[in-house]
Amino acid sequence: MAGKTLREKFEESYAAVSVPARNKQGFKIRYVYSAPWYVWDVPREKLRREKRKIALFSLVSFLPYLFAVTVPSALNRMPVVFLPSMLALCCHIIELSGIVQFLAAKYQTTKFTYEEVNRILRFVPLLRAGGCLFAGAACLYGLAVEHAGLPAVWMFLCFLLSAAAAWAVEHRYSKLPLAYEINSNVDKYESAIPPKKAEEMDA
Repeated sequence: MAGKTLREKFEESYAAVSVPARNKQGFKIRYVYSAPWYVWDVPREKLRREKRKIALFSLVSFLPYLFAVTVPSALNRMPVVFLPSMLALCCHIIELSGIVQFLAAKYQTTKFTYEEVNRILRFVPLLRAGGCLFAGAACLYGLAVEHAGLPAVWMFLCFLLSAAAAWAVEHRYSKLPLAYEINSNVDKYESAIPPKKAEEMDA
């Protein structure tokens, strides 16, 4: 079954309500979020700390990766090392975009924001870790077969550290419980249309 379009997602989560306006009708249509609020169900201060820790793990993990890919070694020109390391880099960029959304998300967040953050932070860091592990394993192969020497050892250790930090990002995020809260946004606008106008619309 094909995924839902943005329009379908919008219609599921937003409702058209009327608000007073200085026009002929006396009101205008406005779209407000009507789906349940999504909440990472931990105290607000703890959630802020977890956000900072997850962001720190992601940012710091770039340092060993950067060291590994800049080591002056023939290994970095081998496709078996280069390709998975580039996959890891692409994943890291996507992961950082998810972390920015996570940091910016309010305590009560919309369904769309939660699903976007969750989709990235539950999958992309693991894919990044896999790319780093594959590149690191290729470095060990280079050490054993190609006699790449000490650079291969350093590259392996750096890829391993980067993979561990990527796993930590997913692990810490996945431990955050999810809760739903009732959304009363639409109720605030129930009587927004003047009674006389409402009768004219129903007629």
